[in-house]
Amino acid sequence: MKRSIYGISAFIAGVLASCSLSGVSRANDILLDAEGESAVPTVESVMESAKVETAPAAESIQAETTAVSTTTAQAATETVPAETAAPVMVYQVKPERRFEFSGNAFATWWDGFGAGNSLNLDQIWLTGERAIDTETYGFDWGYRVDALFGTNDARCFNDGGFDGNWNPSNDGYVPSIYQIYAEVGVGNFSLKVGKFGTLIGYESVDVSDRLFNSTSYMYDHEPSTHCGGLLTYDMTEKLSFNFGITTGSDTSFENEDGDIGFLFGVGYQLTDSFYVGYAAHWASIHGGEDGDRSNNSYDYYDVFGGEPVGDHDEYLHTVTISWDITDRFNYSFVTNYGSMTPEYADSSVYDQFGIANYFSYELTEKLTLALRYEWFNQSAEIEGETADANYHDLSLGAVYRPTENIMIRPEIRYDWINEMGEEDEGFAGGIGVGFFF
Repeated sequence: MKRSIYGISAFIAGVLASCSLSGVSRANDILLDAEGESAVPTVESVMESAKVETAPAAESIQAETTAVSTTTAQAATETVPAETAAPVMVYQVKPERRFEFSGNAFATWWDGFGAGNSLNLDQIWLTGERAIDTETYGFDWGYRVDALFGTNDARCFNDGGFDGNWNPSNDGYVPSIYQIYAEVGVGNFSLKVGKFGTLIGYESVDVSDRLFNSTSYMYDHEPSTHCGGLLTYDMTEKLSFNFGITTGSDTSFENEDGDIGFLFGVGYQLTDSFYVGYAAHWASIHGGEDGDRSNNSYDYYDVFGGEPVGDHDEYLHTVTISWDITDRFNYSFVTNYGSMTPEYADSSVYDQFGIANYFSYELTEKLTLALRYEWFNQSAEIEGETADANYHDLSLGAVYRPTENIMIRPEIRYDWINEMGEEDEGFAGGIGVGFFF
């Protein structure tokens, strides 16, 4: 901006000087016509005179230019004030609440085949958890405790652990611990240490987390919990692996008989609507003092008289496929295989195999209809003879959630079975009501 003003000033000064020289030239012509009244001025004197006349004009222009520049600078200074340091704002950051507490209470009335007319408090289930968040924190730690009271606690007692004597009244309503573990994680890895739910099976121990009030035959012949450590690796957002070392199935921290097992699982989310999972558990089971551990071994020999098996190896796996056919319609297929091989034999003396199909359709946001069909088979060698049993069940139910805190779940079920040549069949049904908090 200043260069432009100086250029204009010089131009004006040049014009004024030119005008002054022109005036001198005209004056010189007049003097030449005069009759000797004075001497003719020289060119040097004329130029000197022009300089004298031009100088005040140039000085005036320079002064005006300086004044304009000063005014412009002042205006700029007034328009754009100098930056000043911003005030320091102090905020009080409250620590994030990481602990979560939740629970539910569930009661069921049931009558018909395989069960008498009964009304039971299935569970009062309480969960306290600090879940890990490695995506946000990188390294994180947490824990979880699931405790319950009610008839459903029978799945949680293990082999007489620290909560195995919490039933002073022997009326079927007992407090127990389903899960209690600590967890650490870093990046895509996490490790649980303690007592945790099994990877085997499809139906949940938590009654409120099922489609039906009744359970499948496969569920009744699967472990519920393990004690030990479980490592999880999320290789990608869709693929994850699990590997654990356990004290067998449904055992306690004490592990009085020295059982040891290995747990493995892999899950793959093939698409947003299609999932495939596999989980397996192998364990070396010791018979204990009396050699009979059948009651703590997936109930393998439940219909075969509970024959003592002594030291043996157990294997069980589950394959799960879940397909969201539409946004409302889901189909899940589950298959189960297990075997028991005593140390004295080269092959298994017990095998089980089952398949179950689950269909659910979300009729509205509050009402879901459900259908389950299952076939389950057991075969065993007892005293040199083979015993065989086949079970079928067909269940039709609904899950109604009038509010987020209330669940109403009616069900009707039909069973037909053949246990070692003896056939039986019948209907059963009931309704469950749950409250969530």
